[in-house]
Amino acid sequence: YDHGDLPVRRRIRDACRSYNSSEVCPVAGRGTRTEDLVVKSDTTFCLEPGGDSPWRKSLSDSVAFGCVPVLFSDETDDVAPWSWGDWKDAGRVLVDRDDFVGGRVDLLGLLGSVPPGLLRLMRETLARHARRYQYSLRDDPGDAVHALLAGMRDHSRSMDRQGLCR
Repeated sequence: YDHGDLPVRRRIRDACRSYNSSEVCPVAGRGTRTEDLVVKSDTTFCLEPGGDSPWRKSLSDSVAFGCVPVLFSDETDDVAPWSWGDWKDAGRVLVDRDDFVGGRVDLLGLLGSVPPGLLRLMRETLARHARRYQYSLRDDPGDAVHALLAGMRDHSRSMDRQGLCR
């Protein structure tokens, strides 16, 4: 809780202390890297406060392990548009940062109110698209490298159609 978006991180810490619930606040970040990943694989929602930069490896880990990322930053939400593709809205929760910091969002209430059908859709969506966040060592159609290349290709074609590439 000593780097990144400190107001959000402090609010998460205080909220988690009051909840005393591992459903919303699993104990990650206190063990080894492997232990933290096991926690993600057994957790429904992974809280992803802003870090030192908008890109967070933790976000990729959450997606890869099927833990629904809970984002508190528009900047983090805008990361990796070609990896997210058109499925982002079905694969994450975006919390209004100012409302959360101001105490107007109760994470336990918010995340506990997600209907089971929507939660199932979110987890299935993550399972179906998680490879788009993985950088494979070998040629792996559907991984992050392919998502980036396809995104650049499509962007280039769009720019060309608009007459912006000459």
